[in-house]
Amino acid sequence: MKYLLIIFLIFICYILYNSNYYIKKKYRLYKQKQKILNKNKLNEHFSDYNMTPNCVWNKKNKQCRCNNIQKNFYEEIDNKFCDRNCNSKKSNKECISDINQIIGEKGEYWCLEDNKCNNYIIDKNNSIVNNCGFNNFKLKDNNYYLSKNECLNNIDKCQIYNNNRDKCLKHSQCGWCTDNDENGICVAGTQIGPFNLDYNCKPSTGKKKNSFTLGKVNPYIIQNIDNNSNINFSYTI
Repeated sequence: MKYLLIIFLIFICYILYNSNYYIKKKYRLYKQKQKILNKNKLNEHFSDYNMTPNCVWNKKNKQCRCNNIQKNFYEEIDNKFCDRNCNSKKSNKECISDINQIIGEKGEYWCLEDNKCNNYIIDKNNSIVNNCGFNNFKLKDNNYYLSKNECLNNIDKCQIYNNNRDKCLKHSQCGWCTDNDENGICVAGTQIGPFNLDYNCKPSTGKKKNSFTLGKVNPYIIQNIDNNSNINFSYTI
């Protein structure tokens, strides 16, 4: 009787083991099927809305985001409509797929951001995303540079005071330039306005928007208005 009981228990364990195996196998098959169905749904969604999902590096947030990329525009889309796994990519280089990259120096460009030159990878198959963003103070896209030296040569030394209007206005060759939202930056200039004529701010407008205020000027010194002049930061109040 004892042996029969042992055999019975072994038989029950065998059945339970096999049942568990088949349940797991069915679950794996179910998950694979769901994955295929979800991918098909994504493809239908992209097709219905004429979407081309791709990973794009968000320069402002320093994150890789999924975007719908078209010939003349691109826009960020919800990750649930994206099968590119963009969120897991932690750098600009990782964000752009290898097949979209150009090897060597020709595969990169530089943007002047917050008075620093930052390096980005060119996406050869999605040229619309290769840009340095829109500039509210110039009302047009920022320039991009093909070398770091070219970028460094275009740094405006006054912009080290971008976050402090009072310090900006202590320098006679710097001025405070505001955009249409009254946000301000410090740029090199003279009484007639910024050296860089791309800026949309003007002196003596009497308004807070799109205005240019020059730093403290000595009325007995004729200011050099050469755009290539060096800025002397030795002036103090």
